[in-house]
Amino acid sequence: MTEFLSENFLLTTDTARKLYFDYAAELPIIDFHCHIDPREIYEDKRFTDLADAWLTGDHYKWRLMRICGVDERFITGDAPNYEKIQRFAEILPRCVGNPVYHWTHLELRRYFDCDLPLNADTAAEIWQHCNACMPSVREILEKSRVETIITTDTPDSDLSWHRKLAEDAPLKTRVLPGMRFDGQPSGDTASRVAFFADNGCRSADIGTDDFDAIRRIAPKIAAQNWVMELHLGALRNVNTKIFRAVGANTGFDAMGGGVDVRGLAKLLDDLNTAGALPKTLIFPLNPNDNAAVNALAGAFPNVYQGAAWWFNDSIDGMTSQLRAFANVGVLANFTGMLTDSRSFLSYTRHEYFRRLLCDWLGGFVERGEYPADFGALRTVVRDMCHDNAARFFGVEAGV
Repeated sequence: MTEFLSENFLLTTDTARKLYFDYAAELPIIDFHCHIDPREIYEDKRFTDLADAWLTGDHYKWRLMRICGVDERFITGDAPNYEKIQRFAEILPRCVGNPVYHWTHLELRRYFDCDLPLNADTAAEIWQHCNACMPSVREILEKSRVETIITTDTPDSDLSWHRKLAEDAPLKTRVLPGMRFDGQPSGDTASRVAFFADNGCRSADIGTDDFDAIRRIAPKIAAQNWVMELHLGALRNVNTKIFRAVGANTGFDAMGGGVDVRGLAKLLDDLNTAGALPKTLIFPLNPNDNAAVNALAGAFPNVYQGAAWWFNDSIDGMTSQLRAFANVGVLANFTGMLTDSRSFLSYTRHEYFRRLLCDWLGGFVERGEYPADFGALRTVVRDMCHDNAARFFGVEAGV
């Protein structure tokens, strides 16, 4: 029997362990897509308790609680914070195989030095222990070696907190805005793009499948040499009753039937022909689109599939994405993992990805499908975990 969450968690071979511990583990993190609040970084927020740090805004955990029948009062409602943690602890042992089970315990270990499994019996002890050693936001970022963060910001944002962070000399993490579009923006789009560019923006996040809207905004993105991130295939707010009660981004979205690959091909081709195709990452939410998106991306310069996203950032989902990337494209061009999270404790997702990646790469060597060329493998691991993202988003040291 293998020990739960041991030092070699997810690393099943000697090659995997060498790749991870020698090359991947200590690399800094570039989190090029997340939903954290820059104000909380500037003010160095210290959370009031574990529920405040762990459950507030985390729709991954909320969704599991609802599936297990937990009343909304203990999720987004007014129940005391300890009772919310207790309800989460009660349902967590049921979540065998869900990545949230692994993330939860990685977070306990990495940020609170707590190796107890969370359940109904341990909830009180874990609550007291974690509350007594609660790190601040900047302590979390430093401990996680977060080098660069790109947030998602609405086009009308004044970016005031980003400007303050840019002048904050003691902060070791670079925090940049990312312009978020959900359909055709209103107002003077060109001036807003210029404003974001003046404040260090390097990317535009587009969360719509409306290709006509994307076609209108993409040339402005290309003109700034930004990365265009296309998050495609989500069904938003499918439960109207609860959406009206608790609002968007609370765990009531779903996976659509797939990307309109022909329509996407026409969009990319039109932009490329017009000289207006930005650097692009495509994030299909339906894993059935992995191979098709990789095949399409290979027809255009600087277009790649992005990380396994949302419902796919599990062991199976990430492996499926990596396999398609390798089978149809050039695996070492992959720009790596992101958190896509509203929680500052989510940086263990990068560790999760890196362990899985090193185990997967190590398998090629162990099976004799790739030579034990650790010079080449070191470059591949570094590129996929850090360097490709740094180059693609223009956030190399000193840039």
